[in-house]
Amino acid sequence: MPTPKQATLYTLILKIFSKFIAYFVIIIIANYFAVEDYGKASFVLSIFLLARTVIQLGVPSSFVPFYVKKKQPNQIFYFVLLLIITATIAMFIFAIKYPWILPLAIALPILFLFSTSIGILQSKHKHHLIQLLGLGWVIFPLIYLILFRDSKADIITAYSSGYIITGLIALFIVRKQFFNLIKKPILKIPRSFLKQAIPIVIIGLAFSFMGQADSSLLGILSTYENVARYTILYKIANIITIIPLSVSMFLLTRTSELKKKKQQKDVLHRSIRITFSFALLSAIALTAFLNLFVNILFKQYIGIEIFVAILLIGIMFYSIRTLIYTYLIGKEKSQHALKPIIISVIINIVLDIILIPRYHLYGIVIATVIAQFTALLLLIKYVDIKLFPITLLSLLVPISYFMGFYGIILIPFIILILFRTKMITMDDIKVLFSTLNSIVKK
Repeated sequence: MPTPKQATLYTLILKIFSKFIAYFVIIIIANYFAVEDYGKASFVLSIFLLARTVIQLGVPSSFVPFYVKKKQPNQIFYFVLLLIITATIAMFIFAIKYPWILPLAIALPILFLFSTSIGILQSKHKHHLIQLLGLGWVIFPLIYLILFRDSKADIITAYSSGYIITGLIALFIVRKQFFNLIKKPILKIPRSFLKQAIPIVIIGLAFSFMGQADSSLLGILSTYENVARYTILYKIANIITIIPLSVSMFLLTRTSELKKKKQQKDVLHRSIRITFSFALLSAIALTAFLNLFVNILFKQYIGIEIFVAILLIGIMFYSIRTLIYTYLIGKEKSQHALKPIIISVIINIVLDIILIPRYHLYGIVIATVIAQFTALLLLIKYVDIKLFPITLLSLLVPISYFMGFYGIILIPFIILILFRTKMITMDDIKVLFSTLNSIVKK
């Protein structure tokens, strides 16, 4: 059985592979489907995934601390399951008039079982298995899209198939723990869970909206073509979150287990340093080859490069605030993040409404960057990290874009600055090499 550090490294490797498959799917979509068709499908999926966040009350993130501490997880499961069943019945009724909803209606309960399974695996530090399962979300849609590609409904059905098949596989993996979870049905409102889950849901919606989900507003205020362009450019920019998302899974469970406040903060600070440094260097490398990348793989979307470069600033801020928020969840203090995130998402929505009708893609990426910075600015009071070097170094990303291929020469200077400002330390590097060494020896 791998240690938590080994599981994190396995997760990173699998996440890189998953991203590779995911972008292969995007390439197929970008080349086989009209921009407008993909835009419409993306609009529908964004609405569905936002609704799912609300219905399943933030599971698995909200579920993990209660499962780890054995605080009535079966009561939580049955309460959320009742909400899921109610929503599924409503979707089937709507599917009578709108048949393309049917695959999503079938997928919804399976997605909840998938999320519950992920929560169980996460509590056991099985992060590598979580990421392996995540491959199903891209591999099965890829198979479907290769076999059938015709209309908006095909794209929606493709992703639904990924949700369903992967969910069933996840449930099979944790079947023993799952049966232990459900063997004692308790139909009672879990008040202590709701106290933690409701802030997580609100914050999760806010986080989603400040990410790709605000494409739902773009579909209303602009065009479906711009929804498709924003979806593609957001996925390209999101490449640099491979490390943050891998580290955050480890951080959530680790923070739940540690008792001493200093130990919890040490884990957080190291995670932030490693995450930011590697995300920044990845962003610089990406922008240096961005024009070539888009021209070869996304010919229908040529022109989105500048938007990717701007959005990468927001992704840098997103990487850090995700870790801070994950840290607060692990401490069962998700409510502390509620006010900062609500303020940020309100700013995001207001700026979207003001900027999108006039500036379209420029409007949405600028609104996203400002919202992400606001969230980080308001959350940073809970941890002792330096905001100024983070902001300054993040601004180098669009500068490297305008340098073209020559932007790659910034990397050695950035590494030097990272060490001088202690945004990364030799001890952090030693921890990384130590983890890698443990994998090799095993």
